[in-house]
Amino acid sequence: MITVTLSNKRHIAGATAAYLATIPPDPEATPPHASVNAYAQAAIERVAESWAESTNVDRIPVSAFVRRFPGPVMDAVNAAAATDATVAAILAQLDAVQTVRLGHPTTTQGVGYLVSVGLLTQDQADVVLSYEVPAVP
Repeated sequence: MITVTLSNKRHIAGATAAYLATIPPDPEATPPHASVNAYAQAAIERVAESWAESTNVDRIPVSAFVRRFPGPVMDAVNAAAATDATVAAILAQLDAVQTVRLGHPTTTQGVGYLVSVGLLTQDQADVVLSYEVPAVP
């Protein structure tokens, strides 16, 4: 986990003013963020998402993705494709691409489906979808 702290008064003032601008004038309306801290956290997450996108940190070759599945699990997935149209569609999608984005909704939903039908445990799914955080020199 990385924790970010704003210490520059200009940045704090800017974040606070931007947060206040999101609060609806109607006192009955729910603000989009619970606090200036929540607003700043959401902003940092948007920036971090752009970093992940621009560096392709979650993009791996299909072959590397498939190797994340234990052999017997992949065998069961392949066998299930004959009777489960959703599993067949997941495999067809893997055949149609060269890389897999680990954090993409299609990937997380596909892996979630395999868990929901008992082809993969949640622990195995966590390994399949795990990120390698680059080492900092």
